[in-house]
Order: sequence, then structure tokens, then C-alpha cells
Amino acid sequence: MENFVESKTREHLEDIAEELDAYIRFFIKRKFDSFLVKPIVYSTLGNKKLRSSLLILIGELLGGNRDELLDIASAIELACSASLIHGDIINGLKMRNDKETVWAKYGVDVALLLSHIMVSAGVLIVARKGDWLAKFVIDAWRRASIGNYLDTLYKKEKLERSVSYDEIIGLKTGSLFEAACFIGAGVVSGIDAARAAGVYGYNIGCAYQVIDDLAGLSADKEESGSAKLLELEGKDDAWNYGFKLARLYLEQATFAVDSLSGFTEQDVEILKYVPVIVVKDLAKEGGSKFEDEVNSLLQNISKSQGSL
Repeated sequence: MENFVESKTREHLEDIAEELDAYIRFFIKRKFDSFLVKPIVYSTLGNKKLRSSLLILIGELLGGNRDELLDIASAIELACSASLIHGDIINGLKMRNDKETVWAKYGVDVALLLSHIMVSAGVLIVARKGDWLAKFVIDAWRRASIGNYLDTLYKKEKLERSVSYDEIIGLKTGSLFEAACFIGAGVVSGIDAARAAGVYGYNIGCAYQVIDDLAGLSADKEESGSAKLLELEGKDDAWNYGFKLARLYLEQATFAVDSLSGFTEQDVEILKYVPVIVVKDLAKEGGSKFEDEVNSLLQNISKSQGSL
């Protein structure tokens, strides 16, 4: 059962995502030629918009204006949606969120070209707030692409160099969460706040991927390279090994919140509940036993920190 603050945090995130979902349609119509609007809007429909919602949440806590942050968050959402387009093609998924994936609806050729348009447009929009922010987005896209490249090769057992589980999930998932939080803080409070927020986002992203891999393994439907590597590194006990890693990332995300408190007069404690909400929602995909294990993990972290 969620406590009061956790419940309010969830409601706040859902409100942000709902407003962003409505705004991004207007944003796309304003930023793109008419022949691109329909497929780009379609690519964003049904997505959780977690990373872009985090951008807005952090930006507001640091004193940013919601209206200005919506534009930047929409730009980041374009990149996040593009990454899903690529992932769906690589994994051969024809359905996502109860609708056809972009490549299944429009074809692989259109989907690939569309994703390139979306990323480049998003970077250009971020660049208006500072070249250093745009460079960070580009580098995050590079790292995420390398992570997915390594993940794909590992899945096919064609990887010619050693790679760790930490490395793969940090690249393919941590990097984009990091970028969203980095940008949210950076546009409002500058480089030092951006770095602290980036650490927060990176660790949420890694915890997200660990729980996602464990949920897939628990439900016996996970085929990603990272999940295979988790099983290998965990040897005969991937379950406990994964939970130890998840705990480490969740604790690091919580510690990063304390660093952010120095950049604002507002109470940032709400950010400590975001990782909890993220992993709880993911845990539902692994079945009731897995969900119970995740809740137990979160309770143990809460007791040890005495803050949640």
C-alpha cells in the first residue's frame, strides 16, 4: 500500500504526463511539416512519457516554468519515442501499448527515416537553450545506441569483447534517463545542478532496467542480451544478484536527491519516491510473487534509510 506522499507523487507524475501528452500534439503540429505530423504524433501515442515527465518534475522543483519546460520535454520525448521505434524494429515487435508499432503500421523504411527526423529535430530544439545541453543529448543518443548494439550482439552470441551487465544497462537505459534529468535541471539551474540530476536519472534508469530484466525472467519471456548477461553474472542465483544490483541503484538515486537540494529552496524529497513508483509499476509485469519480492526490497531500503 502506498503512503500519502508516494500517492501524491504518483498523482503529480500522472498529471504531468497527461498534460505533456496533450501538449506534444500541439508541439508536433507547430514544429513539423504537415506531411510528418500524423506519423510523428502516432509514434508518441500511448508511451508512458516517464523520462520527459521527470524532466518537467525536476525543472519545476528547481524553479522552472511549466510552459517553458513542456517544450524541452517534448523535444526529449521525440528522442525517447525514436528509441522505441528502433527497439521495436530490432525486437520484431508488431504491437506496443495495444496499437501497432510504427514500423508495423508504416513500414521499416518510413519508421527508420522518421526516427532520424525526430531525434535531429529534438536536438535542434534543445540547442536553443544551450549548445552544451544539445551536446549532452547527442552523446546520450550515442551511448544508448552503443548499449543496444552491444545488447543485440550479446543476444546473438556474436560479441567479440567482454562486457558487463552494468555497462550494457548503463548505456542502453541509464543514459536516456540521465539525459532527461540532466536537461531538466540544466535549463533552469546550470551545469552543477544538471550533473547532480543526471546521477539521479542514471541510477533510476539502471534500476528500471534491472527490474525489467528480472520481471521478464520471472515471467519466462525475456530475450534481451542484458537479461542473458544478468543470468550469466548471477550464475545460479540471478534473482538475488539482480535484487542486490537494483537496491544499489535505488539507493544511489536517493542519495543524489540530497545533492539536488542545494540548488533550490523547494522541498525535493518528492524525488525520493519516484524510483519507488517506477519499480513498483514494472514489478506488476513479473507476476504476483515477483511483485511481492520487489515490495519487500523497497520496504527494506525504506527501513535502512529511515526516510520513506
